Amino acid sequence: MTDAQRVQHIKNGKPFNRADIIVYTVLAVVVALVMILVFGGGSGEYVTVTTGSGSKTYPLSKNAVINVESHLTVIIEDGKVCVRDADCPDKICERSGKISRSGSMIACLPNGIVITVTKESKDDLIDVGMKCPLSSARYLISGRADI
Repeated sequence: MTDAQRVQHIKNGKPFNRADIIVYTVLAVVVALVMILVFGGGSGEYVTVTTGSGSKTYPLSKNAVINVESHLTVIIEDGKVCVRDADCPDKICERSGKISRSGSMIACLPNGIVITVTKESKDDLIDVGMKCPLSSARYLISGRADI
C-alpha cells in the first residue's frame, strides 16, 4: 500500500468503531460520577466568612445582613448567601450570585474576603440575634452583624 492509498483509506474510514464509542461513553460516565461526588456536596448549613483578621461562622438557616469590614455586605436569606455592595473595582463577588451548596464559595480577592458554605461549623457559631461572642462584644440587632 502506497502513502497515497493509506491517506485515502484513512479519509474514507470511520473515525470511531463500536469499541471506541463504548470506551469513551464509559469514561464520560465515570468522570461525571467523580465530579458529582467531589463537587456535588449537598446543601450546606453554615456560612463561614474569612477575612485577614480571622473567620466567623453563621447559620445558613437564619436570615442576616453582615457588614464585612466595611468592604462588602453578606446577605443570608432563605438558606442562600450572596454578596452585595462590595467596594472592589471588579465586583466579581457580587456577580457570583447566591450559593447554598456545601463547598461553594464566593471570593472578593481585592479585599481578601472569602465566603464559604459548609455542612459543619469549625468556628464559634455566631447566633444571629444573640450576644456576639467576639472581642468587640457587639450586639446583633434585627439580624444585622458587623465584622
